[in-house]
Amino acid sequence: MPSEQYQQSVRSVDSETREIEGASHKAWSVDLEKGRARVEGEIKKGVDGINLDPYPNLDYINSQEEPASYVNMQVRDAPEGYPMLARFISSHEDGYIFREFRYLQSRTLLRMQDELRALEVQLHRMDQFDAENRASFLKTREMDDDRLGARGRLMDEIAEKLKKYGELLIMSNDLANFDRPSRFDIESLDNFFRAKEPLFRHERYIGCRSDMITLKAGRDDAWIDRVIMRLLVKYNCAPLRYIFANAHTKTHAGSKYTALNLFSIARVHFLKMVILILLMLCLLCLPLFPLYSWTKGRSGAAGKGTDSAAATGQTLAKIMGLIVACAFAFGVVLSVCTRAKKHEIFGSCAAYVAVLIVFMTST
Repeated sequence: MPSEQYQQSVRSVDSETREIEGASHKAWSVDLEKGRARVEGEIKKGVDGINLDPYPNLDYINSQEEPASYVNMQVRDAPEGYPMLARFISSHEDGYIFREFRYLQSRTLLRMQDELRALEVQLHRMDQFDAENRASFLKTREMDDDRLGARGRLMDEIAEKLKKYGELLIMSNDLANFDRPSRFDIESLDNFFRAKEPLFRHERYIGCRSDMITLKAGRDDAWIDRVIMRLLVKYNCAPLRYIFANAHTKTHAGSKYTALNLFSIARVHFLKMVILILLMLCLLCLPLFPLYSWTKGRSGAAGKGTDSAAATGQTLAKIMGLIVACAFAFGVVLSVCTRAKKHEIFGSCAAYVAVLIVFMTST
């Protein structure tokens, strides 16, 4: 049974709809072929052929109205409901989060797959019957189409269903290749839903987290990006807003959901790149000092001839331990600061170790 709140929401929508229909006393529908509206008893012209009786005076011309007044409308100025939600989603690319409907895709693919299987069985039985009774029809398409035509009609139906099945397969593959939204992006959108409640509860799609995809192109955010964003939201203050907010995000300041859409992702990525460069320089330069001193100490001990074997073994152990520790730290930095794949991290670590070994042997 649906919840009481759900029933109340549905009743409120139905009552509003009845009020609109009662005020107009006319049912309208869109004629997609002729591009005009059909009204019971009469035909009236509207905007693009659609009758707009419940919304009068929408097709007037205002020469002073600029498109920027509604195209660039801010979130806080939009009407509550779907208009405000659409403004919030379009205000930043991190909000391009929608449902994939994987279950519906699977059900539709399974149904179309079985329909094709049934047609395949019919074609096989038709061929078997003709092979036993009129084998010559299987050797010519023209005679078969002229005399019978059943196989041709069946093949046309198969071709049509195969086309739809292939299109759905390609579409499902394209949707599956979209990136999944990060937890921080979903939480930001969820916070907006809780703060403003733009939709009725039964239409809130943000709860389907396992079925969400993002349209954000070329996602480059890593673990450190999300950590920086969480820290900025947690310690939100004027200096941080001055550094990390640009002209676009500052327009949302002062609203009750400012923290959701305040900081510039480009500036966060710039900070991440600065941190990554500094870490790479430290991992490349700092190990050179102990490596240089240990290799010089080993050569000095070998020249004096005093416990040279023990000193050489200890020095090599320290050098190898340092190289392994630095390579491990290098891989960790790449994994948390970038979205590098496993083989890319492995190749980078191998190149890093090679650089340290070359330096050690040259000294």
